[in-house]
Amino acid sequence: MDNTVENKDAAIFNRDQVLSQIDDLLKIQDQDERQAKTAEFIDERLKLLTEQSAPREFSLLSRPRKGFLNPESRIRRTFFVDPFMVDDPEAYKLLIDTFKEFKDAPGWSEKSLRDIAPYAVLRTIGNYFGNHWSSNNTENNNRAFYMKRSTAESDDIHLNELKGKGIAVCAEKGAVAQNLLSFLGYESELVASTKCRLESPEKGDEGGHVYTVIKGDTNYFIFDPTNPTLIKREDGNVHTVMPSFYPINQESYQQLMSGGWVEVTHNDGILDGGQTIKGSDQRRIYGGPSQATVA
Repeated sequence: MDNTVENKDAAIFNRDQVLSQIDDLLKIQDQDERQAKTAEFIDERLKLLTEQSAPREFSLLSRPRKGFLNPESRIRRTFFVDPFMVDDPEAYKLLIDTFKEFKDAPGWSEKSLRDIAPYAVLRTIGNYFGNHWSSNNTENNNRAFYMKRSTAESDDIHLNELKGKGIAVCAEKGAVAQNLLSFLGYESELVASTKCRLESPEKGDEGGHVYTVIKGDTNYFIFDPTNPTLIKREDGNVHTVMPSFYPINQESYQQLMSGGWVEVTHNDGILDGGQTIKGSDQRRIYGGPSQATVA
């Protein structure tokens, strides 16, 4: 293999190096200096990632997409409406600002950025779109937005047109999660599937689902930013959310990418007297892509 290609791949997927660079930025005491150097870091990182990617369409019929989604890539929620693009640099600035918020918060300052990263990615997505979890109206409001962008005269949708509207579902959250993870140097794949059964093992998800699979040091993790772990108060209202991470081994990964299914156990939580109590087990089934990538 060409050493140049190896060096570029190392620069793209070097998670620990990227997190170390961000950690150095967060330690800069002067706010103006920190913001200037952060902007420079984001510009350089996005330039590298963009140069090493190509504009390609992604939809429910696509194979899993590895790595960074080029800002000109068209992400199709359905084939009946206009696609959107993950093209707003503000999302990455918000990510680094979110790391700073965690590091400044009691109980988090001693944690490493690697420990904080899943929480920072999830919070960034929720803050950017204006919804940390889906309500009964989220899907309907999302469809209403897209139906206004389904004519021959309408243009592709820029990501900032969805910012703060509180209507993001799996297509938008999954795509942004993929790019935030790639920005941080993680190896991940964006998966679109019509085979998921998340509400119950017996009921399929209408319209399909989009999620990510992250490569770990020894295994893989399914990360579903659209369906986080909900921590509820005794009155049933949501107190906070936590990342939904499900470890899977190499065999399960191969099964998933060959078009099969993987069953995981999900647990929400209940806040009781300031402590979180683990909720009952819920079975979730994640299906593989329509186009298998593993024979």
